[in-house]
Amino acid sequence: MKKNKRISWLLLTGFALFVFWLSLRTIARGDDLLYCHFFSPKTGFLVPIPFHNIFEIFPSLFNHYMGQNGRITPHFFIFLFDGFLPRWVYALANAPVFVLVVWMLLKMAKLSLRQWKYTLSAIVVFYVGLFVQMDPCMAINYVWSAAMCVGLLLIMKHINEQRTRPSVWQMLLLCVFALLCGCSHETFSVPLSGAMFFLLLRHHKQINRTNLLLILLFWLGTALLVFAPGTLSRAAKSDVGGGFSVRGAIYLLASARMLYLALIAWILLVWKKQKTWKQLLRENELFIWAIVVGFLFSLFIGYQNSKQMYGVNTCAAAMLMRALPALAPKWRSRNVWLGVVSALCLVHAGMVVYYVEKTAKQDVIALYEQSEDGLVYADVVDVPAFMATHISVPREIFTIHQKIHFEQPDKPMRALPRVAKDVKSGKISVPAEGRVLTAGKQNYLVVVPATADSVEVELTDRLPWGKEIGKSVRTIKDFTESDSAYNYYVGELWNHFVTSQTAAIRR
Repeated sequence: MKKNKRISWLLLTGFALFVFWLSLRTIARGDDLLYCHFFSPKTGFLVPIPFHNIFEIFPSLFNHYMGQNGRITPHFFIFLFDGFLPRWVYALANAPVFVLVVWMLLKMAKLSLRQWKYTLSAIVVFYVGLFVQMDPCMAINYVWSAAMCVGLLLIMKHINEQRTRPSVWQMLLLCVFALLCGCSHETFSVPLSGAMFFLLLRHHKQINRTNLLLILLFWLGTALLVFAPGTLSRAAKSDVGGGFSVRGAIYLLASARMLYLALIAWILLVWKKQKTWKQLLRENELFIWAIVVGFLFSLFIGYQNSKQMYGVNTCAAAMLMRALPALAPKWRSRNVWLGVVSALCLVHAGMVVYYVEKTAKQDVIALYEQSEDGLVYADVVDVPAFMATHISVPREIFTIHQKIHFEQPDKPMRALPRVAKDVKSGKISVPAEGRVLTAGKQNYLVVVPATADSVEVELTDRLPWGKEIGKSVRTIKDFTESDSAYNYYVGELWNHFVTSQTAAIRR
């Protein structure tokens, strides 16, 4: 037993070191370049306002709640790490949280560190289905929120099983914690709130007063998140949520990869007659309700982002871990599969290291400093689709300009793909109506005559075999760059393994 536990701790330590290194080496991009500044109630992040002291986080957080979204808990830490603390401090804090979620997967499956193969299985499940990019905005928003919400579930389970009432101070801390969990992230708080509601209807006699109070406070936190003025105003914007769409439904279904693995495990259990469907449904009632509510909520708001399924995948990962002991009680039948999958994950992790280093060494800042007017020609590092969930890529080199603009407004950075050089030199011709050029897998470049005030770009979504499933039109008025001959605009394509997107000038 002691040997097994030591191996488990070695595996968790290795995983923590891997997360620490990625957290340290992942470059800042996108939102992380914004959250190092004060959020103004009038201009948001559009006008750079530096923090003067750490206490300004609280008015900035309030302004953000009123104008952007209601994720109070994670955004407090994002403001803290992006605005005040060095990257190594964030890396030190991030690694234990990832390990904590792995341990929680074991706890939810009623397993322990005494079986190192279960520990390795939990790490593999987490790496395959719940790993995220290592920038603070991604890790804190999703993994830290998962740790909080799953932690609350485990605490409530412990209270219900022990049937002991916490002390006054413990209760006060639990109440604050439940409220903050509700204010964490909608991909967890909304599905769990719905699941708790249905379980309360069915099993209200089995829920004690302490847990009932924690549920009510969790619901209050969820309401504060969902109905925050910033959340409602953001939801009204067409670029955030456009309601139900076929493309969005396909994308969300494809993003729930852990759910399909859990269903395969269930089918095997039923086929081997180790469990019945009724037993599986009863044992996983909370997670099933959460998955259903999470799907319906995501389809309703129409927010097309793979991380919107993070709560669903977390619940499915717990269901999968619960199925493992019954699926292979003696381990012999599963040793080969565990070894193969672990080896594949190790190879994948090595590729992650390679691409993280590749993006870290893409010194766009050096190109900017060498330029006289701040114009940089650079392409985004193309990352394979099966690695996109693990690597933080600056899709706009194109987002690094935000930091430059804040810090050196007299020489703002403008970024164009390298193909724009060929347009400027005349190697690529541009017709009178304009032209769309590809700039890697994730970006496109629109080039129109300098006399054009605006241009309409038609984006077409297709399935892997070419079938068209939807179109949208984007009107471009604010161009990325202009010269005497042309106006240029860099846009982002939503390409992944399920659907692909192409752009063209609308005729």
